[in-house]
Amino acid sequence: MFPLLFTNKTMKTEHPLSHRHGKTGAGAAAHASAMSIDKLPGGGKGIVRSIGGASTPLRQRLMELGITVGSEIQVIRKAPFSGPIEISVRGYRLSLRRTEARIVLIDRRP
Repeated sequence: MFPLLFTNKTMKTEHPLSHRHGKTGAGAAAHASAMSIDKLPGGGKGIVRSIGGASTPLRQRLMELGITVGSEIQVIRKAPFSGPIEISVRGYRLSLRRTEARIVLIDRRP
């Protein structure tokens, strides 16, 4: 009588950005180039694509600190042994824990 809402077809376990905006070809390759801030080397730059952790306090805090979609980020330096990462965003410097940096996806800039 009622159609099933959750079938094997609708419950795929894909990466959340893999099918976003329905891009194929070159657009799909651009999505594949996204990386988190903690993977960016020292001195590397990127533009924020998305912030994970839907409606969590951490996501809200990062947005209040100026890390929003479209803002440019540069990694200034990384502390050794999984220490904090110092970044430059919107004209000031900010230190993030590696776990915080992992949820921010960026498009790398040369």
